[in-house]
Amino acid sequence: MPAWVQAHITNAWQALLGVGALPTVTYHHKSGPTATVVTSSVTLYLHAYSKREIDNEVILRTDLRGFLPADDLTFVPTQYDEFVRTDGTRWRVMAPSGESGQAMRVFQCRQVAA
Repeated sequence: MPAWVQAHITNAWQALLGVGALPTVTYHHKSGPTATVVTSSVTLYLHAYSKREIDNEVILRTDLRGFLPADDLTFVPTQYDEFVRTDGTRWRVMAPSGESGQAMRVFQCRQVAA
């Protein structure tokens, strides 16, 4: 994807989500439960679920929805992935979604107990 297209997509997401610069996290990807971990630095925006989406079973009050720009990824997020925010908290990918060719990967994530 050309850089100017990605810039427009990122600007649109920032406007939609009401954010400035998207934060960078340390992302630990595993393609399967016994696969080797591949670590990279990626741009990720986290957004709280709305009250109507929270059912306290599948989606907890503390869960977040992650938006990951797909064009820079060399992997597809899986339920075996984790990431570390700049505040040091660890999060696990719970329910990845998105198809190849989409501008953003969207997933549910849950904080991992310290």
